[in-house]
Amino acid sequence: ALAVFSHWVLDLVVHRPDLPLLDDALKVGFGLWNFSALAFALEAVLLFGGIWLYLRSAPGRRVPMLRFGLGMVTVQAAGFFVPPSSPAAAAWTALFAYALFAALAAWLERRPAAQAPSGPGAT
Repeated sequence: ALAVFSHWVLDLVVHRPDLPLLDDALKVGFGLWNFSALAFALEAVLLFGGIWLYLRSAPGRRVPMLRFGLGMVTVQAAGFFVPPSSPAAAAWTALFAYALFAALAAWLERRPAAQAPSGPGAT
């Protein structure tokens, strides 16, 4: 429930006034999507903030996860700055990207982690 609520709050920031608040009678949204570069920057900050939180518990996965994050940012940039040709194309592209990134994240998680540096002078 907390994840769903937090997602709705984050959607409130970026959506145009199309989020139903009460029985579809009142719709809200702050419209950050009207400013693509700012919306993209927020998405990137949230993505790398999540990666940073993950890496605090899995420091041996730093390089693969940072590469994963860069790949996601690249795909997000394409979605933000090159609009899809139709709503159907947007939906199929999003489903494909979600499936691909979920599979890639699962694969990265199963791979053995590199050993974190230890001993004197390790950071």
